[in-house]
Amino acid sequence: MSIRMKSILEKFAVYIILFILIISNLFLALNIGSIKDNAKNKSNEISSNNNKFFSLNQQYQKKLELVDVRKKEQEELLEKTNLFKKYFITVDEIPLIMADIQKIADKSGVDVNSFNYNPLEDNIVIDFIKMEFFININGSYKNVKKFFWELEHLRWVLKQSDISIEKLFDNIKKKENITLSIKLFNFVRKEVKTVKKI
Repeated sequence: MSIRMKSILEKFAVYIILFILIISNLFLALNIGSIKDNAKNKSNEISSNNNKFFSLNQQYQKKLELVDVRKKEQEELLEKTNLFKKYFITVDEIPLIMADIQKIADKSGVDVNSFNYNPLEDNIVIDFIKMEFFININGSYKNVKKFFWELEHLRWVLKQSDISIEKLFDNIKKKENITLSIKLFNFVRKEVKTVKKI
């Protein structure tokens, strides 16, 4: 192969390479707009997805907070319900209350002269009736004071509505005693309609 032929072939190769480069540049120049648009669309899509994720995350956090609030409300409601149950007595608890009061009287060293309870039909509150407890005890000042303290720490809530104290002299024991009459009350369910005495 002659030098001239070699030179022509080299020039031809260079022209082909230049032609390919020009075509490629033209293709890029013509399609650069659509490539940019695609890139921009992808960027917008990513941004939109990020915003959606952020929004969903915020909603999830709010739902979690709401669940916590509802859980606290439920716990408070349960606590109030338990307090309600503890505050109001049931019919079945009346004998237990009477037995406990007798126990604290024995523990305090006072004599129970009488103890009874009575439902007041005219004091109906929704489904509850006011129940009054009448206690009459006899003992020394110290023992009566102890009885009062024990009575305040009963597991049931009994409100005091009336109290009277009378000072007596015990001729047999040769000492002064106190007779205490106390009226307590609470509310029980409406089914209680009979008077019971011990």
